[in-house]
Amino acid sequence: MFWGRRRAADRIAEEVGAFEDAMRALTDDELGRRTERFRARLADEPLDALLAEALAAGREAGRRVLGQRAGDAQIAGAAAMCRGRLVEMKTGEGKTLAVALAAYVWSLPNGGVHVITANDYLVERDAEWMRPLYEALGASCALVVPGMETRDWVLAYRADITYVTTSAAASDYLLNHAFKKAGERLQRPLRRAIVDEADLLLIDDAEYYATRSRTIEADEFFLRYRNMAATVARLDPDRHCIVDPALNMVTLNDAGVAWMEDELGVADLYQSTEPELQRALDDSLRARFGYHRDHDYVVVDGVVSQLNRNTGRVDQLVRLPDGLFQAIEIKEGLDPSPLRQVTGEISHRGLLRLYPHLAAATGTAVEERLYREAYGLRIERIPTHRPVLRVDHAPLFYATETRRTKAALDRIAERRATGRPVLVVTGSIAQCTQFSAALRERGIPHEVLTANNHRQEAEIISRAGRVGTVTLVTRMAGRGVDIRLGGDDPDEHAALVAAGGLYVLGFELTRNRRLELHMRGRAGRRGDPGESDVLLSMEDPFTASMFTETARRRMAPLVKDEPFDSAFLLARAVRRGLDRATQDLELRTLDRFRVNEIQDRQMEEVYRLRDAAIDGHADPAPALDVIDRLWGEHLVALRDVRAETTLHGLTGAAWEARYRQEANRLLRALRARIEPELTEAAVA
Repeated sequence: MFWGRRRAADRIAEEVGAFEDAMRALTDDELGRRTERFRARLADEPLDALLAEALAAGREAGRRVLGQRAGDAQIAGAAAMCRGRLVEMKTGEGKTLAVALAAYVWSLPNGGVHVITANDYLVERDAEWMRPLYEALGASCALVVPGMETRDWVLAYRADITYVTTSAAASDYLLNHAFKKAGERLQRPLRRAIVDEADLLLIDDAEYYATRSRTIEADEFFLRYRNMAATVARLDPDRHCIVDPALNMVTLNDAGVAWMEDELGVADLYQSTEPELQRALDDSLRARFGYHRDHDYVVVDGVVSQLNRNTGRVDQLVRLPDGLFQAIEIKEGLDPSPLRQVTGEISHRGLLRLYPHLAAATGTAVEERLYREAYGLRIERIPTHRPVLRVDHAPLFYATETRRTKAALDRIAERRATGRPVLVVTGSIAQCTQFSAALRERGIPHEVLTANNHRQEAEIISRAGRVGTVTLVTRMAGRGVDIRLGGDDPDEHAALVAAGGLYVLGFELTRNRRLELHMRGRAGRRGDPGESDVLLSMEDPFTASMFTETARRRMAPLVKDEPFDSAFLLARAVRRGLDRATQDLELRTLDRFRVNEIQDRQMEEVYRLRDAAIDGHADPAPALDVIDRLWGEHLVALRDVRAETTLHGLTGAAWEARYRQEANRLLRALRARIEPELTEAAVA
C-alpha cells in the first residue's frame, strides 16, 4: 500500500515536472495571464486535463514570490485534493502550500473556492501568506474575519479564493437567507471548499451550530431554572447521578429519581412533569455535574465562554444551547443571558455538505469510516519526504498525582539541561495552572498557553522550538502552527537535532487514537528527531476509568513504589482501548450526524422555497415574511421535540427514531401551512 502511494505521488510529480521548464521560461506578466488562459481552455477541456500544467504554474509562482518551490509530496497532496480526497500530510510537510495549490486549480472554473480553516488567526495568516502566489498567477484572494465592513464582506466572497472559518461561513450562509432581495446576498452559491485541519472541523466541531436569533421575554423561564438549580445543587453526585464525561451527559439513577420525585412532589418524574420542567432538570444536571469550569468552559470578566475540548480554544461564534448555557451561568452565580428565539440555524457539518465539491487536509486521519459515510471523502495518505525519527514511549502509570508531577519535573529538567525544547500538553486549564505552579517552584522558566491568553498563541508557539524553552499548553492548543526546531536559525536547528529534538510530554491519555497521534506528532517534523512521553496518574478519574475495579486493585501494588510501564503487559491493552474509543467515537458521531441531518435537510427545503420567492417576484417581501415566521416557529417546535425525546432516551428509549418520526410530522405540518398562508398574504 505504501509503495502504491509512493508510485502515485511520483507519477503526478513527473507529470508536473514535464511542464516546469516551460513555466520557468515565462515572464512575470506571462505567468500572471495563465489563469485567464486556463479558463479560456476550460470551454473545450475538462479541469482534469489542466491539472498538471496548473500545478506547475502554481509551483513556479510559489518559487518566485514565496521563495518556496513545492516539493513532490506537496504536489501529490494538491493533486489528491483536486480529486476530492481527504489528504493526510504529516505535521511540517507543507500542507498550507499544498492546500493553496489545490485551491488555485479549483478556482479556475469560476464560482469561487472557500478554504475553510480552524480559527481567525489561521485565516489571516494563510490568506496573507499565500496571496502573492495567487496574484502572481492572476487570481484573486480574500479573507473573511469578524468586524469587516459589509462592502468588504461582499468583495471577499466574490474573490477566486476566500479564506474563512466554518463558523463565519455558516453564519454568513444564514445571513444570506435572511435578506429579502437578491442583490443583498453576501455569498455566491456554494461550489467548492477545501477544509484544512479536517479532523477538527469535520469531526470534533461538526455538530456546532451557527444560529440567528432574536431576544424574547422569559421571566418564567429564568425563575424555573433558578429554582431547579437550587434543587439540583443538593443532589449527591456519587449517590444520585451517572455521569458520562465524554459526552458531558448526566442522568439520575434510581435513587436520584426517587429523591427528585420527593423534592418536586411528583409521582413519576418522566411522565407526570411538564416538558419545560424536564428540560430544566436535564440542563441543570448537566450544568452542575457534566460541565466543569476551566475544563469545558471559562469565565472571563463575568462572561461564560465554551472551550473546544480538543484544542483548548474559545470560539466566540459558538455557544452552548439556550437553557444549558443559562444553567451554567446560574451555577456560576451570574445573571443569566437573555433567552433567544432561533430564527435560523445550521450545523457546521450541514454547511459543509452543501458544497458540491469538497476536499480536505489534515495531519492525522484515523476515522476512515466516518469521513466516508458522513462526507463521502476517501483518505489519501501522502508519504513523508523523510523518515519519521520520533521515539514514542509507552504510557507510564503512577499511583498518585504527586509522584506523576515529580517524574514530569525530573524529565523536563533533564531534557532542558541538554538544550532541548519541551512541550507539555495538559488536559485542562486547571491542570495547566497547577503544573505551572510546580514548574515555578522548581525554578524552571516556562510559557503557558491556554484559552485565557489564546491571542498570543502564534507568538508563544513560534518560540516553542527554541533552545531550552518549556511551553505548557492545554490539549492541542497551537493547532495549525508549526513548532520549528531552532526557529529560523540553521545553526540552532543543527544543535537541537544533535541533542534529540523536541520533547513532548502528555498528561492525559487521549480519548481516541487520532488525538494521541496528533499530540505526539508535534515532535519529529520534516525528518527531525523527537521524543514523546505520556505520564498518567491513577488518581485521575479518566485514567482510572480505563480499568475495572478488579484491575485497579491488581495494579495498586505494582504502581505503589515505581511507575508501571504499560509496555510491560499493558501496551496492547492500552492500544486496544484507544482503538475501541476511536471506533466508539465514530459510531456515536455518525448517530448524532444522522439526527442533526434531519433538521439540516428540512432547512435546505425551506431555503429553496425562500430563494424561489426572491428570484421569482419583483417584491418578494408578503412571501418572505410568511416563510421566515413559519420556519422560526418550526425550529422552536423541533427544539422542543428534540429536548423531549432526548430526555426520554435517558430512560433507555430509542429517542433517535422517535425524533425522526416527530420531525417528519412537523415538516408535513409546515408544508401544509406555507401555501395557504402565502396565498392569504398575497390577497391581503
